[in-house]
Amino acid sequence: MTVDGLTPRTVVSQSGGLRQVISQALLNWGLLIFLIALLIIFSMLERRFATLTNLQNVLRQAAPLALLASGQAVVLIAGGVDVSVGAIIALSSVCMVATVWNAGVIAGSVTAIFSKSVDLAVSRFGE
Repeated sequence: MTVDGLTPRTVVSQSGGLRQVISQALLNWGLLIFLIALLIIFSMLERRFATLTNLQNVLRQAAPLALLASGQAVVLIAGGVDVSVGAIIALSSVCMVATVWNAGVIAGSVTAIFSKSVDLAVSRFGE
């Protein structure tokens, strides 16, 4: 079968060989292929993996990171580089855990206020 005088063999020979075609395909589609393979493997190993409940849990846990990533993308697209976002989130998380550990879970609102105040102080004075 030829299309405009090109056969599959001439396309491969013109583009530098089969090895280059395969490596280009893996560069373009390799991550998607790997993700699909992982989904298939984990679905076969664990019957509860491919359930709606698990998907909801994954999406619920990934939502804060997705919000952070979208905000960071806006900063990077605008030409700024702010690498302190991860450190500020880690510090406020440690402050929140330390407050809950010492004051108990009942003091949740106080814990959130304390964690946010540490977050604001570091972001204001850390620049």
